[in-house]
Amino acid sequence: MDSCIDCVAKHVAKAEVLLNEYLSDRSMYFEHYLRSAGELAAAEDESRVKWPALADMIRSFRLSLFESFPAAGCDFSEIYAALQPIFEEEHGGEEDTERE
Repeated sequence: MDSCIDCVAKHVAKAEVLLNEYLSDRSMYFEHYLRSAGELAAAEDESRVKWPALADMIRSFRLSLFESFPAAGCDFSEIYAALQPIFEEEHGGEEDTERE
């Protein structure tokens, strides 16, 4: 599997949105809690080959969500901080004008 930092970023961002929706109304959005874990697992898988330290960080965060159920809050800032230099390096500091 080729690692794609755009895909990693997409999975992490989606996990954050899903988890925040769950936290806003736990009675309606329980499946979002589970889906957020799935998105984090996908981000971990996507980053494992090329960025193993990032994959380990995402895995630890994902596992902590289940250890602290129900999640009281979520702080993705460390993951985003680790993602940013990789993202910038992969994009050469230039804005990519061609997006899907």
